[in-house]
Amino acid sequence: MSFMQEHLLTFSNSWTISLWIFAIVCLAGLVSGLLYRAGALIVLSLATFAAAVILSLNQGWGFANSAIFAFGLIVGLQFSYFAGVALTVVISRARAKARSGDVIDPETKQDAVR
Repeated sequence: MSFMQEHLLTFSNSWTISLWIFAIVCLAGLVSGLLYRAGALIVLSLATFAAAVILSLNQGWGFANSAIFAFGLIVGLQFSYFAGVALTVVISRARAKARSGDVIDPETKQDAVR
């Protein structure tokens, strides 16, 4: 089997680039949800909107496609941010429960009384 260029991941398609950008923005939203609070979401949303519109207009997309792309990125950013905040709450509650020494009874699946 020979190594061909068709087997490589190419970024010649602008939609492929858009999907990678969407994945990176969602990952950034998740990480910022884990680390920061609501002020960071506002700043990240504005920065994402500005960058998406500028980059997509430079690629030759029309204004409507640029606006749709920017809106999609912001929606992905915000959903992943809220997923990060929810994950932070779950982690902090699990740590608090572990520190308090609560024991869960395996038979009843409820907190055992000490």
